[in-house]
Amino acid sequence: MSNSKEQVPKLPIVYIVIATIVAIVAPFVIVHSYQAISNQPPNEHNDSFIIGSWTGTFDKQNVTLEFLSVENGRIEAQIAFPNNQTKKMSGTIRGNLIKLQNVVANNFYDGDYSGTFNADTTVYSGIFKNQKSNTTLSFKFERKNVKQNEIVGVWKGRYSGSGKVTLTINNDMTGVFDFENSGRTGSYKVSVDYSNGLYSVIGKEWIKRPSGFAFVNLNKGEVKNGKFSGMGFELEKTTPTTSPVKTTQTMSPVKTTTQEPVDEEKKKRDAEVNKILNEAKSAFGNGKHDDAFNLYVQASTKSTNGIAIKRDAAKLFFEKAKGLINTLGECDETAKTLLQYANKLNPSNDINTLLNLCD
Repeated sequence: MSNSKEQVPKLPIVYIVIATIVAIVAPFVIVHSYQAISNQPPNEHNDSFIIGSWTGTFDKQNVTLEFLSVENGRIEAQIAFPNNQTKKMSGTIRGNLIKLQNVVANNFYDGDYSGTFNADTTVYSGIFKNQKSNTTLSFKFERKNVKQNEIVGVWKGRYSGSGKVTLTINNDMTGVFDFENSGRTGSYKVSVDYSNGLYSVIGKEWIKRPSGFAFVNLNKGEVKNGKFSGMGFELEKTTPTTSPVKTTQTMSPVKTTTQEPVDEEKKKRDAEVNKILNEAKSAFGNGKHDDAFNLYVQASTKSTNGIAIKRDAAKLFFEKAKGLINTLGECDETAKTLLQYANKLNPSNDINTLLNLCD
């Protein structure tokens, strides 16, 4: 039996150095990657609302932008020009921001199309930047009066197992489903999918959830003659009620009055949103920007008008950041934080431009 110790083979020094670098760098890469993802603004609307034709002007030409598909934030689109040329594009939608790039470069408007929606998501406008010359052109597209618009509005009726229902659908194919069942009330946010002339209303997030209740999805419903109906449900679009007309023997002009139906659940929700908004304004005025940001986000999630709330709050943060930068002549940490909050609420080219100057 030998008394010599068994020799352990040594790794080349280069492998040891590489392993050490990876061990040090990897955690930072992971953390920063996570932060980059988490800092992206969430989508407020149902992305499928953009599908269809949008008409407008580009480089003084009347053109048609058609969004062909959208899935998991990825978009396929095309622009049809008057000379029968069509430009295929792909890109992303994130919050209120859409970025598109040409699929194939052919020296015909090759570049990046970056723009945002207006408050009611009926207009998409922004800037085109040529990839080679870096020249820029503005564009503006308006959504056509597509068939999907017929679902927008307030619907009331009944659904089997859910009692009374009030369904509110917005232009961006999001909405709120309010219900009353056996004296218990609840509400949740919904999105609307459209396919082959039929609509499906899908529950997304609870606003007020009674114990023991689950989402009720309205699947493959049809809009016809002022009614939205499908398997197990029938809702009717609400219109103002007219009081009886009173006339006199002298045939004086007839006066009519209209009165909107009272929606108690909506009144409660609006009051709660207004309270949160007042708290947010107070926090912002006192320089408590973190609290103000969180309150504005909270209000937007509870309101059916969340996009407008985020847009107005973003403008508030952005204007204050600009004022600080102009006063100080530089971008300090407070201004940078304000811009970051504005970008999370409603990203835009102007905000990104200032953010880039701050980095």
